[in-house]
Amino acid sequence: MAEEKEIEFKNLLNEQEYRQLLQTYCNLDTPFFVQTNHYFDTPDWELKKQHMGLRIRLKEEYAEYTLKSPLDDQQGLLETTEVFSNEKANELINTASLPQMGEVADKLTTFKISVDSLRLIGSLKTKRCEIKLDNTHLLVLDESWYGNCHDYELELETVSYDEGKRYFKLLLDKHHLIQRPVQNKVVRMIEATHASDAHK
Repeated sequence: MAEEKEIEFKNLLNEQEYRQLLQTYCNLDTPFFVQTNHYFDTPDWELKKQHMGLRIRLKEEYAEYTLKSPLDDQQGLLETTEVFSNEKANELINTASLPQMGEVADKLTTFKISVDSLRLIGSLKTKRCEIKLDNTHLLVLDESWYGNCHDYELELETVSYDEGKRYFKLLLDKHHLIQRPVQNKVVRMIEATHASDAHK
């Protein structure tokens, strides 16, 4: 298990902007990888109300079970993560039965959320490219699919909120990118699912 502070800045991109950034930062040796996030919440969206997210992320070699919870300083999120085999993770997803014990379950208890009340609410698939810009900044380019939606996103992961905010602004200006407000992936997936259900 690992707990770490996550500080990141995000911006939605259009396809042209995404392709231009790929051309600028990626080459034939830059690895891309595909991961699928399966999200959980209570029937009354208690995690969403408390600005948290719970997911099982299937990667190529293993899976991560992660709870993202807000920090008191509101400068980033705390990630509590357990690592599973993909076989175990798929069993949890297929049965919608999450572990009753462990660091994530313990953390949920501190927010008065019962594991038994959680259900699978949807999935999101991402093709990701990561480029280390320097010792403190990681550039992430994502292409994601969820429901009937398909979008592109830039993320800047950093270790300092103030320095990261400054660097992010410089990055947007350098590439003449429009700053667009962006919700976290789980929120976008939930809203897309609700919109799809409303049209049924």
